[in-house]
Amino acid sequence: MFFAVIFFLLGAAVGFLWLYLVRAPLAFEEKIVWGNPIGNILLTAWIFGWAYMLPLQAWGIAVGFVTAFLMMLSIALKKDALSDIRHCIGECIQRMRTRGEYDPWLVVMVPWLLYGAVTIPRLLFFQDGALIAGWINTWGDWATHLRSSTFLASSPYLTLENPLLAGKPLSYPPLPNYLSAILQQMGLGVDRSLTWPSFVFFASLPGIFYILGKRISQNKHAGVVFAYIVLLAGGMGVIYLLSDLWQGNYFWQASPYSPHLYTDVRVDGHYDNSGIWFMNFIISEWFPQRAFLVGIPLALYVIYSVWSALDMLFSLPALREQNRPITAVLRHRARRNLVFSGFLLGILPLVHAHSFITLALFLPLFTFFLACKHVIVLPMLQGNLFRRHARPPYIRNLLRMTIWFAGPAVVVGLAAARLFLSVPDKGWDFFDYLRWWVPVQEIPVNPVAYWLRNAGPLLIVGLASAVLLWKERWSGPFLFAGAGLFLLGNFIKFQPWHYDNLKILTYWYIVWSLPVAVVLTRLLPRFEDVKHSVSNIFVRHRVFNILRHAALLSLFIMLMVLFMGAGTADVLSVTASTRTGLPLADKEGIAFAELVRHVTENDSRAIIAAATAPHHDHPVLLLSGRPLYVGYEGWLWTYGAHYQNRPQEIKSLYTIPTASREFLQENNIRYIVLGPQERYQYGPDEEEFLRLFPIAAEYGQYRLLRVDTPSESRSKN
Repeated sequence: MFFAVIFFLLGAAVGFLWLYLVRAPLAFEEKIVWGNPIGNILLTAWIFGWAYMLPLQAWGIAVGFVTAFLMMLSIALKKDALSDIRHCIGECIQRMRTRGEYDPWLVVMVPWLLYGAVTIPRLLFFQDGALIAGWINTWGDWATHLRSSTFLASSPYLTLENPLLAGKPLSYPPLPNYLSAILQQMGLGVDRSLTWPSFVFFASLPGIFYILGKRISQNKHAGVVFAYIVLLAGGMGVIYLLSDLWQGNYFWQASPYSPHLYTDVRVDGHYDNSGIWFMNFIISEWFPQRAFLVGIPLALYVIYSVWSALDMLFSLPALREQNRPITAVLRHRARRNLVFSGFLLGILPLVHAHSFITLALFLPLFTFFLACKHVIVLPMLQGNLFRRHARPPYIRNLLRMTIWFAGPAVVVGLAAARLFLSVPDKGWDFFDYLRWWVPVQEIPVNPVAYWLRNAGPLLIVGLASAVLLWKERWSGPFLFAGAGLFLLGNFIKFQPWHYDNLKILTYWYIVWSLPVAVVLTRLLPRFEDVKHSVSNIFVRHRVFNILRHAALLSLFIMLMVLFMGAGTADVLSVTASTRTGLPLADKEGIAFAELVRHVTENDSRAIIAAATAPHHDHPVLLLSGRPLYVGYEGWLWTYGAHYQNRPQEIKSLYTIPTASREFLQENNIRYIVLGPQERYQYGPDEEEFLRLFPIAAEYGQYRLLRVDTPSESRSKN
């Protein structure tokens, strides 16, 4: 536990110092908040690289940890760095003494830190010797992360083999699960190796949304509203929520096996185009799908850095008026940060593939629309479109900035993908045409009604913000580029199960929520105006002002309820579910998995056959860390792997073991599991198995049978 805490502290320091070195346009406390997730994933990538080069993982972890510490120490002890950091701390303390300066931080951070501290440790925990998942989505999804992390941690050297398909190369981003594998090798339990990183990354997420909203809109109140409408995103399920509350059907009393959700409304228990499919991001993605929780801080920082650099570029007329050298200013303020952001984009394929795909789609669109606005539209309105000398050198500097950003992104991205990832078996078959992002593709749907039901008032207020904020330099490009993501997510399938397009649409929701938050904030009356109107309440026009303020405040509250009501109920449902949870592995299965790991320690690459294709909660799959001939089919299908023959071959093995000797030898299967899952799924003849294969280990209802090689069989005879 001690080394795990030191790891996260070092990771946070790494992130802060990198943001300091690249001159990130952030305040001291903002560097701390955003540097925490960035630094921890950079430290994981650094150790991953050393483990890949060195013969033993333990050496890679030790060398990576020590070298990262020494590098950060050498940077921090530089005279200029120390004085700058002391100066930043002094400014931070001065702001703390200013009344109201940090109130938005408290409003954003404190509730979510408390929520994370109460909920996340119960997403996976041990109770009476059994492994329990606290939420139904983590019961389904964290099993694959548990499998990948134990598989990576149990091998003495770093293996890039697919943990779900023995003999096949890795095709899933490894860094989030390798972070948990590092923690397991440092002595942390398997449950905490997943919950601790989730808390560390989730703790920074509300602050990151606040920083992004505040910095781009230049309005701290908009930053608070933006953070909450994204974190508590929900559609028109709030109507069902209010109806249930009125009738006394309380969501917190629902069974953890069938939670009562309002951003996941089904018809007769099935997904239907007339229901709600656009689930709250916390319950559907950021808690269950850990790679997204790790990837989104990096992706949002890249978006913010690109926006910051482009905003600086299109402020060139102001620089000209100050007689400052334009190129020198851009090189000093933007180059380091753009290069660093390009590097982060380059490693995103090793962190979260959908975040990488989203940025590859969004950033060109955003840059194009922003450039069109400043190079074509505004000069046309000013009558300078054809006056070459009256326009700043936008294009030349834009190309220069593109090279600073795209150069490291392309080089690092290609190198990372080439070294550590393989193309999924289905390749371009991933991509297909969609007729809107709806559950049942065969049934026609009214897209307007469907999206109003799923996304709530975001579409209406988002379109209104395009008119209300047309003078803002950033709003139009964000809205148009976000609309591009919306269309791509609705008409192109990026993964075999098209529900996963929600990961693309999540970024659309985030991008559109920013101008929406600004519009909502403008509905709030200023305290000084209300006080002035109340103090002169008997003056006729003051009465109208009070009524106007009351009407705008009522509209604000109504819209916030529509935006956040359903999401709030679903987020609280997770906490309610963690009180009991769902069993993932019982005490006997956990002990057997540990026995399998011990028995096969000297033959750690030998393949095991078990009923893991139909059972995602098989203890050997979850906790043994040993290669399996085939893992859970549901995961393999979503990853685009060709696995279809393997489940049938395993079924044939358990049905006719006498005819499977050649199959076992050809595929290097050295062990066979006989347990409750195999007996339920295949009904094997155990006497025949015991006659053919000796028992290597046994615990309770579980048996591990050893498959002798031909030479071993001959020596026995």
